[in-house]
Amino acid sequence: MLEKKLGNRRNGLKVKMTNRKKRLKKGIESLEKQIEIHKEKKRVAEERGDEFLEDYYAREIEAKIRDKERREGMLRKS
Repeated sequence: MLEKKLGNRRNGLKVKMTNRKKRLKKGIESLEKQIEIHKEKKRVAEERGDEFLEDYYAREIEAKIRDKERREGMLRKS
């Protein structure tokens, strides 16, 4: 009976890790889309000459790239 319980835990852990990997991959894809959207918005702000928005989107892009790199590192570790 004890072996059966431990076996279930092992299986449960594997399922949780698989779900975690899927969640991380989905998050990375979402961040890539957000980065592209923000790059387009930054380009539009440059064309309009809106320096405030241009700086804002540049900071947002940098933050999203850092978050994406962090998640990719977590994915590699798991």
